[in-house]
Amino acid sequence: MRAWLVLLSLTTAVGAEPVGPPRWQQAAVAPALTRVWGAGSEVYGVGSTGVYRSTDGGASWTAVGERSAAVGVWATAPDDVWVVRARSVLHSTDGEGVHWTSRALPLPFGAQLEGMWGAGLDLYVFGADRSSQA
Repeated sequence: MRAWLVLLSLTTAVGAEPVGPPRWQQAAVAPALTRVWGAGSEVYGVGSTGVYRSTDGGASWTAVGERSAAVGVWATAPDDVWVVRARSVLHSTDGEGVHWTSRALPLPFGAQLEGMWGAGLDLYVFGADRSSQA
């Protein structure tokens, strides 16, 4: 399987178009990632086999934290990274993704988390109730 990563540079203007052509970079050694977050050359990615970190813009990856499935990743900076699992979130503040604290959430039966976003000090975790077939 081949993985690809696209890098876009945007201006700060509202409705800005990417500056220059997007650069596609083949990441031959990348794990199967479903979500990514990055700042500069620091990138975190998650997937069915866990959490991964790249310090070279996605050219190489290192497994960090627990090796369990994760469905989302969001951060304010490389030293404030949040990872979403089906029923809990992980938080790392060490800047390297080595130490994580787990925070279980009081979810109703059947609810599964799918992602996270934040603004300022407010964090939003979202998901769906998968307990019933509609």
